[in-house]
Amino acid sequence: MNEKVIDGNSVSLKEYFDTKIESLEKATVVAASGMEKRLEGMNEFRDQLKDQTSTFVVRSEHDAIMARVNEDIRILRESKAKMDGKASQLSTNIATAIAIVGLVLSLLGVFRNNLTPFNGNPPTPAPSQMTK
Repeated sequence: MNEKVIDGNSVSLKEYFDTKIESLEKATVVAASGMEKRLEGMNEFRDQLKDQTSTFVVRSEHDAIMARVNEDIRILRESKAKMDGKASQLSTNIATAIAIVGLVLSLLGVFRNNLTPFNGNPPTPAPSQMTK
């Protein structure tokens, strides 16, 4: 009863259990080395995440930066509106100046025709006025 039959050979129970224990120890070593490699890979991944996380911007810093950016955008929009208003005012001023010059020239033309000095000869009437 102290023997076991394996592959047609008779083996003592002590040898059988020693062989089983030895194979379990080998399997444990292999499993432990595999687990160690896996844990090393996980530690490397964890270190990479830690390095990446250290480069992230903190929410409060992000909010402060965005507040400054939004303020700068508001200032630029106001400046653009002022420039557009100035450009529109300049166009209005130029149009007004051209209109005044045109009015002055037309008034000069009207007064020139009506105020030309009489050269001593009476104006000749039109032929239709001569028959009267």
